Amino acid sequence: MENSKKEVKVLFVCGYGVGSSAMSAGIVQKELDKRHVNSVVKHTAAGEAQGFNDWVDVIAVSKKLIDIVNVDQFPGKDVIEVENIMDGATIADQILSIVKEKFPEAIEKG
Repeated sequence: MENSKKEVKVLFVCGYGVGSSAMSAGIVQKELDKRHVNSVVKHTAAGEAQGFNDWVDVIAVSKKLIDIVNVDQFPGKDVIEVENIMDGATIADQILSIVKEKFPEAIEKG
C-alpha cells in the first residue's frame, strides 16, 4: 500500500539509547541522504521505544535486542533486525527497499 508521506521516520533502538544507537542513527542518516531518501532518524533505549509508536515508520533493532524490544508493540510498522549496527550502507539499503515499496514519495528526484 502506497503512502503519500514525503518523509520517512526511522527509529534506532539499543539497550540504553545513547551509545550504539546514536552512532548508528548518524551513520544511517548519512547513507539515506546519499540515497536521496528524505528521512529523520532518531534513537532511543529499548524501554522507551514504545513511546515513539505514533511517530515512527521504520524501526531498526539489533538482533541481540529483538526479544527485549518486543516488536509486537509496533503494529503496522516495519521492523529491521540489524546484524551489524555499524554497517550503515546495508541498513540504509534495507530501509530504502521499504521506502520504495511503501513511501515512494519520500525519495527525492535527483
